[in-house]
Amino acid sequence: MPGGAPKVRYHEWPCPGQFVEGPFALRGRAGQGVAARTAARAWSFAPEHGPAGRRSGLLAPGTAATQDCCLDDPAVEALLCALRARAGADALPRDAGRLLYSLVRARRPGVTVDYGGAWPDTAIPLAAAVRDNGTGLAVCWAPGRPAASRARAWLERAGLAPWARVLGPFGDLAAALPGPLDLLVLRGRPAAWPSALELLEPVMRPGSQVVASERHGLPGAYAHQVRASGRYLSLALPIGDGLEVSSRLAGPSRADGPTRTDPGMSS
Repeated sequence: MPGGAPKVRYHEWPCPGQFVEGPFALRGRAGQGVAARTAARAWSFAPEHGPAGRRSGLLAPGTAATQDCCLDDPAVEALLCALRARAGADALPRDAGRLLYSLVRARRPGVTVDYGGAWPDTAIPLAAAVRDNGTGLAVCWAPGRPAASRARAWLERAGLAPWARVLGPFGDLAAALPGPLDLLVLRGRPAAWPSALELLEPVMRPGSQVVASERHGLPGAYAHQVRASGRYLSLALPIGDGLEVSSRLAGPSRADGPTRTDPGMSS
């Protein structure tokens, strides 16, 4: 456009928010200037985490994340893209990850639980939000030792281990929590959700939220718990494959103690 700044278009790949060179990218000095300014803006989100992104090898020189990122940290967002690619059909949809991150940032929960996911694509946005809030703890309950090891490795790789605790498939999950539960995300086998919810209800605060995927439909017993028991206000949201978001109405019996948020409690 005469007299105006040239427009720049970026490609969107499976990892939204990253730009690469292509037929619509500016060439020469103009293109280098745009790339430098965009990269500087992206890294300014969390400059202390830049080395982690470089160590991961997922942010190549000359690429950067724009403000369309799901998370405030472009290095973590890039890592999530690679994790979703590994998880394949089991991956948490990006919009669902965006919602979970936003819920934690807005609610500032003391304790958040990611229950039963085979991949830590839920734990990473939760832990990233806890870190960005500066308070709280994300607890990842893995369904087996391989899943627990995988979660620890990816959280370490993302630089989020200090804000997360990974628990294996054995032991009393409710007793292991450092305080009242404010947000529960249910992944993995839907058949296990009713018993998991029953186990964790005593440590939930009034107003705690439960998020479950509707990809394979809700188990009848679980649907009754959150829709017909009178203990929850539940709403189905058309996000990702569909999410059931339920808010706890009845008061718990053990959720009046203080929350311990020691950032060094990762395991």
